[in-house]
Amino acid sequence: MASRYERTVLVAAGWYAAAAVPFFINSRLAHEDRSCDDTGNLCFTAQDRTALLFAGSLLFLGASLLAAALVALPLSRRPISVFAAGTVSALAGSMTAGAGLLLWIAAA
Repeated sequence: MASRYERTVLVAAGWYAAAAVPFFINSRLAHEDRSCDDTGNLCFTAQDRTALLFAGSLLFLGASLLAAALVALPLSRRPISVFAAGTVSALAGSMTAGAGLLLWIAAA
């Protein structure tokens, strides 16, 4: 049987998987592409943009999951339900990754 910590991290991972599904579906849809024949060196089609958005969302959700795993450790020791602890750790992980992203953008 999985420990409370592992179940808490699995709940957080479930929230992140639910957040990644729309990005995955959007990356697989057919989009209207424009021709890049008359442009310069750099041209992003609609399909390129959706693939880039999907890759960026996976990077953000991966960093969020790492932060959530760190937050889940003390939360899993509390006498609250595993679902509540996993949800709070997923929220805290997203906020931590978002703050890190904003700091990275501000430093650039």
